[in-house]
Amino acid sequence: MCCFIAFFGGLSAIKGELLPVISTGFAISVAWTALFSTLAGYGLYWFCLKRTSAVRVASVLYLSPAVTLLWSKAAFNEPLSWTMLTGALLSGYGLWLVVKAEG
Repeated sequence: MCCFIAFFGGLSAIKGELLPVISTGFAISVAWTALFSTLAGYGLYWFCLKRTSAVRVASVLYLSPAVTLLWSKAAFNEPLSWTMLTGALLSGYGLWLVVKAEG
């Protein structure tokens, strides 16, 4: 990994563009990532851990592919295939089994 960073960092240095283009969109994206995705997500994770078991909280992470699938359909009108839907249903079924076993 370090070799890739050094290689692509060197290429960028030769071209003279090591810094990102500072713009309003860049600042918003950094703030969104730092505040919402990181702090709010981590806080929600701890909040859920206080209310229920670690197994139940961790099992919800298996819904990430299904949520991504739905967001890509809604935002970019990506086509859905039967294999995608089957995978989402299997993940949902696995989550249901975990929740059911937890009681």
